[in-house]
Amino acid sequence: MGQNQLQLRLLHLIGFSQFLPPLTNRKESLELLSIISLLSSGVVAYVDVRSESDNRSRAVGYELQQLGATVVDKFSESVTHLVYKDGKKRTLDMALRRKIHLVSVLWVERLAAQL
Repeated sequence: MGQNQLQLRLLHLIGFSQFLPPLTNRKESLELLSIISLLSSGVVAYVDVRSESDNRSRAVGYELQQLGATVVDKFSESVTHLVYKDGKKRTLDMALRRKIHLVSVLWVERLAAQL
């Protein structure tokens, strides 16, 4: 979902629904509110996603940024979520040691699909 669509849906949630097309149902509104709450609550993600020799981290990071998350280039103390697939073992070990949220690309896709 693009930034404009997200903004339209946010307007629904804050009371400007009379000027906008209706959301399909209450469940959709609650799911959207849940996602917005999650992403606006300070998600700072580091992305380490690889597929064979291809590094897909930038593409996945861009998608997260479009959803409202902060994406950082270096794994630091501020990181709250690691998006990981076949990345560096060192990065995975740091995330496990710090007990941050370890999520997959499917998590990002699920968030995007719900918006």
